Amino acid sequence: VIVNDDPYTSIEEIEKFAKENKPEYIFIDSINAIYDKYFSIEDTISRLKSLAKESNTTIFVISNIDCEVIRRQNHTPKITDLAAPKNLAQLSDIVILLNSKHYYDASKARSLEVIFPRLDAIITLNYDKNWQISDN
Repeated sequence: VIVNDDPYTSIEEIEKFAKENKPEYIFIDSINAIYDKYFSIEDTISRLKSLAKESNTTIFVISNIDCEVIRRQNHTPKITDLAAPKNLAQLSDIVILLNSKHYYDASKARSLEVIFPRLDAIITLNYDKNWQISDN
């Protein structure tokens, strides 16, 4: 595992790193940290997708959600709540929303929504706190 915690890492540095190290996965904590006034979000995502194909690397881009979800009655995040540029979801192949209703109500389950923006499809996976993995 290699961690680069420099908040000013450029897209060029990520491309160079991937070509030199050939990682299986790259996690980018905030798309806002790597695109700037020189590159649009569309250009940045396009370059990341090209990099993923060329280097056979899976790239995860992490984004926060905005505060609207807190004000919502059911506290369920929506794809439009992404705090990143609003068109990030449309540019993505897959969007995954982690939802912990348990945070607001201990009797509620946690869930994971896997959203395929281009297919207009959603898969919701609920986590049951009683479910366990056995060593058998």
